Amino acid sequence: MISQQGFVYRATNQRMVDVYRQNGTVSGRSGGTYMTTDDVGLDPQVLMDRGQVFQHWGEPEVLLKIPTSAINSATVPRPLYNSLSVGWEPFTDFYPAAGSGGLRQFMGTTSSWSDDWVIPLKKSN
Repeated sequence: MISQQGFVYRATNQRMVDVYRQNGTVSGRSGGTYMTTDDVGLDPQVLMDRGQVFQHWGEPEVLLKIPTSAINSATVPRPLYNSLSVGWEPFTDFYPAAGSGGLRQFMGTTSSWSDDWVIPLKKSN
């Protein structure tokens, strides 16, 4: 699915953008970080609803629009933040109390970093 499109997306905060910039790559503590193949726009509330992000986890400030050519690893996550050893979660659906879900998701890393990927999100009221 990833190779059939030009970009993948990751909603995040400015602090993580600074980490990615410093490291020269998008990655997480255990390797990959959550990304999606779905472009749902620039409204942080929509991104949180569809991505099932709880309010107390924090509202995203930017959307990374990452060229698929920069993805160097991609795996389907396990449920409960990739902590279960059984089952797969190709769509956000494990936290219905946080939102409607339904985003196609994967855990991925990039081989590089570019500030051109950063798109500011709309401000919530």
